[in-house]
Amino acid sequence: MSKQKEFETLIERHKGIVIKVSNLYIDDFEEREDVRQEILLQAWKSYARFKGDSSFGTWLYRVALNTTLSWKKKQPEGHESIKAAVDTPHEDNHNDLKYKLLDAIKQLSEVDRAIISMHLDGYEHDSIAHVMGLTRNNVNVRLHRAKQQLSKLLQ
Repeated sequence: MSKQKEFETLIERHKGIVIKVSNLYIDDFEEREDVRQEILLQAWKSYARFKGDSSFGTWLYRVALNTTLSWKKKQPEGHESIKAAVDTPHEDNHNDLKYKLLDAIKQLSEVDRAIISMHLDGYEHDSIAHVMGLTRNNVNVRLHRAKQQLSKLLQ
């Protein structure tokens, strides 16, 4: 199997990671699509250096987070919140628990958002620590605090 075909197969299997990370950090629909394309481009550029020390999903999480956070830093202050206010449809979906949880997670810090997202996806604390560049103990503490914060936000 060619490298490109192998990459495409892995991306198809793990595309939920790209969608989830972009949804957690980017509110504007069109901008989310741009970020997703950038994530895929950066993943392809980096794929030759993927050694398999971690799972492909863990590696892709790291690429997606780094790409998305870099993208956000390049945007002018307040850019996204203004566009989101104009572009976001005002539906009553926010009564649904899923949307309430997503809104609450978006209120966490960028690091805590990533940690809780990976935790909800079933990643072990060691994998989360590896992706985030933190110690396992720090992940445990931040995860505990994030859960407490989410509990308060959802009440």
